[in-house]
Amino acid sequence: MRETELDPTAGASITAPIALIRDERRRIKVTGMDTSPLILTIAADPAAAPIIEIPGTGSFDLHPAAIQILTEGARYDYNIWTRDSSSDLVQIASGELTIGPSIAPVGVDQATTWLNSGAPVMTMTRAAYNALVTKVPGAIYVVTEA
Repeated sequence: MRETELDPTAGASITAPIALIRDERRRIKVTGMDTSPLILTIAADPAAAPIIEIPGTGSFDLHPAAIQILTEGARYDYNIWTRDSSSDLVQIASGELTIGPSIAPVGVDQATTWLNSGAPVMTMTRAAYNALVTKVPGAIYVVTEA
């Protein structure tokens, strides 16, 4: 899992962009806040109500399902909050968050793939290849040792 690290250790709230990929898990880590309870909020713009709120302790593991409501290619704003000793909210990070598109694998059958030319590409073990009674004319056979 990739990690994005934010470092607000200078004592002031930091501003940093975060770019996520739709189908990839990402950890957002806040330096120096390893044991601190945090809240990540994501909204369409800074004045809007949060679309997503995710609690964390020192970091957030963003699973694709957690951000599924966000539109690919759209721009959002995020804030990361903690609480001070009197339980008041303190913003420690903010910025633009974007969701990049992806074409994630969905488990297609790799045994037969068709090329643009229409020729089938068949992947099989050597034993399966040797057991073929007839071979498909024009097919490309990829033989694996396993």
